Formats: sequence, C-alpha cells, structure tokens
Amino acid sequence: MDKLFGWFGLPGGIVLTALLSAFALVRALLDPTPVHLICFAAMAFSTAGDIFLAHLKRLTDRFKHCFEIGAVLFMISHVLYTLCYGMKLRMQGAILPNGGTVLAVLLGILSAATLITLAVRTERTRHLPLALIYLGIIMLNCTTVLTFACPQLLSSFSAVCAALGVLSFMLSDFIIGLGLAGRQHRYDALIWWFYPIGQILLILGA
Repeated sequence: MDKLFGWFGLPGGIVLTALLSAFALVRALLDPTPVHLICFAAMAFSTAGDIFLAHLKRLTDRFKHCFEIGAVLFMISHVLYTLCYGMKLRMQGAILPNGGTVLAVLLGILSAATLITLAVRTERTRHLPLALIYLGIIMLNCTTVLTFACPQLLSSFSAVCAALGVLSFMLSDFIIGLGLAGRQHRYDALIWWFYPIGQILLILGA
C-alpha cells in the first residue's frame, strides 16, 4: 500500500482513506442529498479511525488507547451507513425480511462463532468483548444494506454496489478480527483491497 499511496511521507493507508473521503465529499457536493451527506460523514469517521489505527508516533505518544479509539470511530461509521441505507430502505415502502436479511444474520452468527472459538483457543480474549460489540454493529449495517439491496439485485446497479460493498467492508474487518483473536495473519494483505473497494461501492450504492 505504501508503494502505491505513500505520498508526502505519509503511510499509504492514510493517503488512500483520505482519497476515499474526498471521493465521498465530491459526490455529496455534486448531489447534496441527506443520504450522500451521511455517506460522506461515514467515510470521514472511517478516515479518522484509520489515522488512529496507523500507529503514528505523535498519536501513540498522546493517546494510550489508539486501537480502542479507532475501533469506536469505525463503529460510528457503520452506524452512519446503517442510517443511510435505513433511509433508502424506508423509501422502498414496506420493510420486510428477505433473503438479504437471512444472509446477514447467518454471516453474523458464523463470524461470532469463529472469533469466539479462535479467541478461546489462542487465549486472546482481551479484545473479545470489544470485537463482539463491533461485530454486532457491523451486522446491523450488513443486515440493513442487504435487506435494502436484495429485492433489486437483478434490476439496480446501485443495489449491486451496496451489497458487494457491505460484504467487502465486512470481510476486511473480519480479517482484522482473525489476526486479533486467532493470530491468523496470512490474509492481512487483502484488507487494503477489500476495505477501499467496500467503501467505494457503499458510496456508489447510496
């Protein structure tokens, strides 16, 4: 990532996430609907979260709990995306459980079971409560987006973007969880593929 986006002496991840926020801002300025403005806010909180998670010395010297702060900022981002797609869901009319709802719930149960099993097996339960709270918020977002997208997958480009976006975003977070809970780091290189793609698609889907 640093090879592609390591500009101005900054970590590549921070530059990339700032570019994503700029993309969301341009979209919101060109079409300033409440949904697009909320998407920009969600991306801005994600960028702030990335900054705290980047292990910058200036921040780590000043803040003792950069990881926890970053996680909370990302939780806020997921809540904002949930609000955004909840608004779009209400615009559809009747809000009923569908295949997307079922898929999201099944993914949440499977993810929670995997993280708990790995954390207990590796005796790395320190961050497990935070991880499960975080997962619950992710699944709220995932359930909202997939419930919105499912009825329109065959007819709407934005619905396809939304569904793929939330799944990609969730997968990037799940890979991080594998590293924290189970010392599984073989897939870490994929995080900075799934994460930006997920964010871009969620913004386009809105």
